[in-house]
Amino acid sequence: MQRNERFDSADRIIRIGFWVNAVLMIFKLAAGYWGHSDAVFADGIESACDFVAIFSTMVALKLGRKPFDEQHPYGHGRAESLSALFVSLVILVTGGWILSDSIHSLIDRKFQNP
Repeated sequence: MQRNERFDSADRIIRIGFWVNAVLMIFKLAAGYWGHSDAVFADGIESACDFVAIFSTMVALKLGRKPFDEQHPYGHGRAESLSALFVSLVILVTGGWILSDSIHSLIDRKFQNP
């Protein structure tokens, strides 16, 4: 498989995942909010994190597709590594926020009836 074919295939798959995840994210956040379910809302937040990750991957693939040049004799592949680092940080921060919110709910005994 040639380099451009690989990027085209990955780009198509990522675009489909992007839109499917966007719809799931909206439904989960809405269901969690209006259903008063912290678990479903947290799952929606996790889907939002995936949404950011997929968007970051789309941008990285677009940058990585650029041809070799004088400043980048080995290509622009580092964009993919930086994207992975960014996604890792987003997941870490999101997980920390959900954990903190859950601990505060347990300590303050703020339980919601679904």
